[in-house]
Amino acid sequence: MAILKKGAKGNDTKEAQKLLNKNGAKIKEDGIFGPITEAAARKIQKKLKLKPDGQIGPITMAGLKYGKPLPEMTTKDYDKFIAKMKVDWKDNYDILSIVHKTEKALSAAAADASKEIKAAIAFIKANETAMAEIAKMGDSVIAKQKEFKAKLLKDPAAAEKLAKECADLDTKLMALGKKKVSPNRTKAADALGRANTAMDTVVTTVKDCRKAVAAEKATW
Repeated sequence: MAILKKGAKGNDTKEAQKLLNKNGAKIKEDGIFGPITEAAARKIQKKLKLKPDGQIGPITMAGLKYGKPLPEMTTKDYDKFIAKMKVDWKDNYDILSIVHKTEKALSAAAADASKEIKAAIAFIKANETAMAEIAKMGDSVIAKQKEFKAKLLKDPAAAEKLAKECADLDTKLMALGKKKVSPNRTKAADALGRANTAMDTVVTTVKDCRKAVAAEKATW
């Protein structure tokens, strides 16, 4: 409908005057929008909590027909809310995807680290038998060296035999250490080095994940 204001004439104005009277005005329903009709419109607009401009447009007309202040939508604008939610939903999915990829990478790196640590333990434990044998031979050498000192002046021939036996034991002991103990220790150290690299990968992966999430968060 056209906006009715001072100077308007016709049936629309007359209908507006009827509605103004229905809402408490006491004006002549002559179809002429004059100062009295304008003043009545302002008064009723205030009552209906509308802008009191004295003009009757679609909003004022709806209020006049309704007979009281038009209802208000108190709930936030859901068009905007849901649109934002959909953006947030996508962001959430993107972050979830990043974290899932990180989780897989971490699981793989942790599995590698665990595997290498177990290997290191196995190598070190493998030395137990050799170390026990070396300790036994070492005790034998100590005993023979003590005996050597005791017999050196009294029985040089026996002392010479003991010295040779100690030398033989020393050769066997060193060979055993070189053949088993040292290689296993080297293998254990290498395995722990690989475990350390895997754990470094874990740290790097978590840092990269945090950067990616932070970059995603910056778009919120």
